Amino acid sequence: MSSPPIAEADQASGLLAILNRFALEHGVGPTEPTVLAVGSNVVVHLAPAPIVARVANVTAAGRDRPGDALAREVRLALHLLAAGIPTVAPSSELPAGPHHLDGWWVTFFEYVKLTPVDDDRAEEVGRALVDLVTVAAELPLAPAADGSGERDLPPTRTIRDEAEVLLDRLVPRLAPEDGTVLRRAIDASWVDTSVLEADFTRQAIHGDAHRKNAGIDSSGQLRWFDLDDTVFDFPHVDYSTLLRSWPEAGRAACRHAGLDPDSDLLGDYLTQRNVYVALWIQLFGLERPKVHAERAAKEMAELRQRWGSETG
Repeated sequence: MSSPPIAEADQASGLLAILNRFALEHGVGPTEPTVLAVGSNVVVHLAPAPIVARVANVTAAGRDRPGDALAREVRLALHLLAAGIPTVAPSSELPAGPHHLDGWWVTFFEYVKLTPVDDDRAEEVGRALVDLVTVAAELPLAPAADGSGERDLPPTRTIRDEAEVLLDRLVPRLAPEDGTVLRRAIDASWVDTSVLEADFTRQAIHGDAHRKNAGIDSSGQLRWFDLDDTVFDFPHVDYSTLLRSWPEAGRAACRHAGLDPDSDLLGDYLTQRNVYVALWIQLFGLERPKVHAERAAKEMAELRQRWGSETG
């Protein structure tokens, strides 16, 4: 079981006490936990220690096994760092996790202050994403059929798997007709990956490679971070995600990956991404209505207009 998501920072006092107690039990502190962000995750700095707790928040409500997603995140971060790909490291002062603490799924990472990436670094961002994807491909996310390979990871998921679980979570909470609209949207928009299977294989990817998940540290180093959406899918998922949020950087990524950003295939992936984001927006509208209800209603109206009938 997971605890109900937190809508605002002032609702986090109980969670902060849980995190402080865990730190003390492991020889860190006392700390003064400070909420840095509330959204998909609750991000808490365990000040003054250089430790950040990442607590699954709305994401926990949208997943059937949130702890598995966090385990994949920690494993991918360690794999990237070992290969020289900059990201945010799991904590070395507390066990990274994931931990299930009084209903909350938690991981611990190093505290790194990151600032948004300037527009003039779009080429670098695109190239860095390709580097990340290339190295991530070397991570065996599931045991080999002969029993060799990694055994410390949960079963892999594709982006379609994630969408189906999210839909299952949403349908009981929406009007029946809106659940039907979302079902049609997924079925109509998901990319037929058979066209890729001759030239590409599914692999570990970032899973949510949009602009806000890249940042610049105090040394000027670019880091991709926030890996808890990592899934086992085609790299096109990441490149289309970046194309959607930052077209210049996304086009740079496609060029470095040898892909045509103007191809019908990338266009189809952009449509798929739009629907996947729309699913999450519906959940955010339910869990944090003061912040997201208006956007969720607007998105649903657009979905109804496009997929509100059998012929839509």
